[in-house]
Amino acid sequence: MVMGLRRRWLLVVLVVAVAVFSSVLAFHVVNRLGSKAVGQVDQAGLNTVNKPALIGINVTIYVIGPTTLTQELASMGINPSLIKPITINQITNTQNNSVVVIDWDSLLSYSGGNYSVIIGVLSTLFKRGDLVIIHVSSTEESPLVIWALARSWARAYGSKITTYPIIAGQYLSAFGSKNALVFGSSYKTKDIIGIITNYQRIISTWGHEVGSNQVSLLNIYEPYELRSTTLTNVDPCQKYVQNANSLGGVVFDYQPYYNGVDTEAYNDGNGTLYYDTCIFVYNGNGEPYIPAGAAPYYPVVTAAWIAYSPSSTMIGNNGYINYFIGTMDHELGWDYYQSSTTDSYLEYESGANPISTSSNYVVTFTVEFGTGDVNIAFEVEYSESPSSVNIQSENTAPTTNTAAVNNTWWFYMGSNQQANQKYMVAFAEDADEWVLPQGLNTYQTATFNNELGVNLVTSVQDIPCTAWVYNYEVIWTQIQWVLQYNPGSSPPTGFSAQIVNQQSPYDITGVTSYSESIPYICGDIT
Repeated sequence: MVMGLRRRWLLVVLVVAVAVFSSVLAFHVVNRLGSKAVGQVDQAGLNTVNKPALIGINVTIYVIGPTTLTQELASMGINPSLIKPITINQITNTQNNSVVVIDWDSLLSYSGGNYSVIIGVLSTLFKRGDLVIIHVSSTEESPLVIWALARSWARAYGSKITTYPIIAGQYLSAFGSKNALVFGSSYKTKDIIGIITNYQRIISTWGHEVGSNQVSLLNIYEPYELRSTTLTNVDPCQKYVQNANSLGGVVFDYQPYYNGVDTEAYNDGNGTLYYDTCIFVYNGNGEPYIPAGAAPYYPVVTAAWIAYSPSSTMIGNNGYINYFIGTMDHELGWDYYQSSTTDSYLEYESGANPISTSSNYVVTFTVEFGTGDVNIAFEVEYSESPSSVNIQSENTAPTTNTAAVNNTWWFYMGSNQQANQKYMVAFAEDADEWVLPQGLNTYQTATFNNELGVNLVTSVQDIPCTAWVYNYEVIWTQIQWVLQYNPGSSPPTGFSAQIVNQQSPYDITGVTSYSESIPYICGDIT
């Protein structure tokens, strides 16, 4: 960063509401993808619900809301003895590390529209290590619910920072520890099974370290590989989450749950798309780094993982994964800051290079921070699949201003792809800075966009002696992250957001298709 700019930004005084306005990015992303290729609850009896085969979940699910919500949960096949309708006033009598499903309208009614009351209720659940799942009657309420979950987590753990994605869904979920906040979303009641399963898996890895602040200094991660033959969550974001309580910072993670499968976002006759995205904020003792003569900042890592499993139909039609694409987009957040929509920003550190792959397609994530008396570093080496991938990376910053940098990766996939195999790639920036131009005593908000997608050749048709016809499908998503710094002052009460990844029941921004014809003539050309 240019020091002069930081000093000048320190003089800027902005008073804004918490406003997150998303630009129309669909065209922006599609171009990239296409051009490269060519209250109270009724105590209703659960016996009135038809009983399907029981699902193997062994955690108590407390339900706050109308009878219909309780019945929907029971209809999924969960053991009825584990579903317990309660009132909000009974929350303190429930077990720790439980699942609490809350109807948003019931919570609004209980609070009388007072968001301090809502945050008070939800923060109690976070303190107890609960998984909180909120049901909304309209997906337009989703951003406000996610904001409430994030603010409640921050209150529960006394954190000055919080970060959350602008996402949509009929069910919005979150759980965490002092060092992690994991978000999820889904549109169907049955998808809750996946949310609960992932919650149980993650908290079991945290074990006795939940809520601790132990810092491991070196070699936190063992080397691991992403292979086409595994369905294990080994993406960088999951490594951050699983090791959150020993990293000296806070990880904010989001993954979809389409079909009740964690990270699954979209499925059609051609295959299945998965993704995971996260932001790691190194904050050790909760304070930002304060360089001499410049604005304070938090060191930040942004990472994403994307996978696709082609169907037998697509492979049988001579189809294949053409390429994955991923972008870390700082430019939009910088534009919001310049227009006073926000009052802080996330920049790509000057002099750093985006993580890219070598000729043998092996990448090492390296993160190293030093703040005060605490130093932390770790390395993660992984290889993506298949090994014949061709990588192109591009820094698309329009100027030398690192706050407006966009780093984009294209992962061109190799041949001999197999049906029903999960092909995975990951990309990250390990040298970002969340700059706080207003100093340490002012509430500040920044935004950051993560864009990712896949370009597929779904079929290749040979029209003899005429043309080869390539049919393409493009699936893309973009996640807008909101970063908030609250030194203890009263946060603004306004909230406005536009959801950009809403394609119910899918957790994507859009899908499109097109064809390309390559003419050819049989025989010799004279």
